[in-house]
Amino acid sequence: MLTVRPRKVPTGELSLDWRPLYEDLYRNFIRVNADPPVNDSLGKSKDLNHLTRLARHAQKYFPASEIPAILEKILPEVTVASPPILLTRQFEAYFLTGAFNTIGLLTLLIPLQFPAEENPPPESLIQTYLPLMFSLWSQVTNSSQWNFLFIDLFGVIASRQISSPHAKFGPYGIFTREQSIHTISCVFRLLGVPIGPVGAGAYSRDVLTPDHCTIVRYRGTRTGDELCIGTARWIVYSMTNEVMDDVPGSGEMTSMWGMVESLLQSVETAFHPSNSGNWTPKLAALVYRLAEKFTHRWTQEQRGKRPDVPEERRLTPALKRRFVLALRKVVFMSIYDKNSQASCIPRPYYTNI
Repeated sequence: MLTVRPRKVPTGELSLDWRPLYEDLYRNFIRVNADPPVNDSLGKSKDLNHLTRLARHAQKYFPASEIPAILEKILPEVTVASPPILLTRQFEAYFLTGAFNTIGLLTLLIPLQFPAEENPPPESLIQTYLPLMFSLWSQVTNSSQWNFLFIDLFGVIASRQISSPHAKFGPYGIFTREQSIHTISCVFRLLGVPIGPVGAGAYSRDVLTPDHCTIVRYRGTRTGDELCIGTARWIVYSMTNEVMDDVPGSGEMTSMWGMVESLLQSVETAFHPSNSGNWTPKLAALVYRLAEKFTHRWTQEQRGKRPDVPEERRLTPALKRRFVLALRKVVFMSIYDKNSQASCIPRPYYTNI
């Protein structure tokens, strides 16, 4: 029922126990400093794909009161102690496989349901644990895969917390300025734009776990732009009318969208047709996903399909205009890009906007 018609069951009418699903996922993925966890046969792959898909749908039915219990169960498995310095990159990745899988498991099990009581205790609010998650994120600095896991996690959290009556929103959504700057900086590195010291060599010693050892492989349909999907979700669902309090184009990064405008200005030359490269499809995909997620949220709010979103957090016509103007220039340049994949991106963009 959850995987076929997940929207037919309101979150307030159902609570699920996370432990049975945890046991199955743990048995297949969490193997710290051990042999590859799964027998990579076709049947096994299908089972694991089904498990991760089920976890994605069931996640919003896990009660918020279980957050401490889930963290207490999962976090001890995060082992990111520095391996011997002489290890090769492949052995270093193998050493960190348990930590990668544990964080991937956390993204699938962290409860997204809101506390039912009017004044819930702090330990049942996801916002309380954001500093802990950013602390975990900082433990591994040379892995694009590690960064992707956390960006995806924060995108999922932001998309659910937009309707939470207990979440405290500001110019950066439920995140602080420091947390948002750290996240947008990692996105910039992952895009691989050759600007200054950050570019194609940003992950010159990138640590990636083997495909058969990582939970990332079994996280549903792979579209090739999962990073852009998570980033766009994090940005769009962190935007409220408070971002309009800053000055557009000032470069001060005093709001979530102000940071995005600064990012787009810094990579603007990378969109020029004469400056095409390996980074071009990523930039084009990011613009497309931003438009897609923004349009999806705007349409739902305008058609009354999201009555749970408070009025003060909803997108406004002024914010929509600022969004379109910020992306307009880079989209026009993308039309004439030499990369055929990137030049096709503006068409669905126009459709969405």
